Amino acid sequence: MNTNSILVLLIGFIILLISCQEDQDLNLKGIWKFEKYIDKSAPKSAIYRPINKNYNFVSDKQFRFIPGILKELNSKPKSYEIIDPLIDFSISKNVLSYKSQFDSKEIQKKIVKLNSDTLILMDKENIVEVYLKVDDKSITNDEIDNITLSTSGCYGKCPVTNISISRKGKLVYICEKYCPNPGIKILQIDSLFANKVFAILKYIDINRLENRYEVDHTDDEIITTTFSKNNKIIKSIYDYGNKAPNELRWIYSFLRNFPGLNDQKLINPNFFPIDFPNYLMFMDSVSVMALTKAETFELYKNLIFGKEVENSPKLNYKISNNRLYYEGKFEYYQEYVNTNFGSTDGRYYRFNTSNGVKIIDLGYNFIELNSKFKTK
Repeated sequence: MNTNSILVLLIGFIILLISCQEDQDLNLKGIWKFEKYIDKSAPKSAIYRPINKNYNFVSDKQFRFIPGILKELNSKPKSYEIIDPLIDFSISKNVLSYKSQFDSKEIQKKIVKLNSDTLILMDKENIVEVYLKVDDKSITNDEIDNITLSTSGCYGKCPVTNISISRKGKLVYICEKYCPNPGIKILQIDSLFANKVFAILKYIDINRLENRYEVDHTDDEIITTTFSKNNKIIKSIYDYGNKAPNELRWIYSFLRNFPGLNDQKLINPNFFPIDFPNYLMFMDSVSVMALTKAETFELYKNLIFGKEVENSPKLNYKISNNRLYYEGKFEYYQEYVNTNFGSTDGRYYRFNTSNGVKIIDLGYNFIELNSKFKTK
């Protein structure tokens, strides 16, 4: 063997050694959120940042998608639920490989870049994806014990739903339309599922989120989310067109496609005398309190568990519909003062129903606890 042959073999061995070392040094462990495509050939649907574009590498051999994978159900209209499998993967020569959960075909993505905060992948079609590391910065949202989410629908058949879940697993759900079984469901869920939802909060600094997010196109849906603790609203967020940060939209996806929800039986619609009013407003002679749809559902859910009584103290606030709140047009509330559902003092709610007057004792004063008034 001549000197040149030995040199070629040596160089080849060094390259192989470096390649193996590179694979060993690729520490993917942690959560990586999808940020953007940087290849213009990416599919147009990419602007909606699909649900399964966030990785949680739990070890050097397995990962799961955050918040999960959407499994299509055999239902009409079409619906989905979240599944959360652990997926085996391998890395060889800087190529990430794993099998599709839908057809078992192998998926390969080249690791173009990896450092402490950025991961860049490229698939076989040369579509480049950028991910950012999501760190648990010891954010504590322990003060939040309930999450409520409501959707408005869109120009089309987006499901119009409302769902509220507590840390203890109490779940109340109402689908208004465009879902397999419109109606109300109340159930106690396994704490494992509740914990998965609330675990996402450790990656979200609620206080740094904006109150409002909006895209610049029309005919999209509105999602309102309310975080509360002991019935006190900590934060409410209005999101038109899914513009909110990725981590918040993980909560959207999980709640809207909650596993097993479609299998639950509906509650008798007459069990509670008041239909869900969507948007509520309370008014007295000097002030008005307008609620988002999620805030209204948060209150409505608690009224369901309230106590029907015969009498109440003096009720100074009129209860009216507030359909224009979602546009932020508080100044137009006068158009709706004739839509009078009843009256309240914040604790007792007197509703005018087709079956007569119904008075519900909420058990606490919602208005005093959440005093977000606007002076006339």
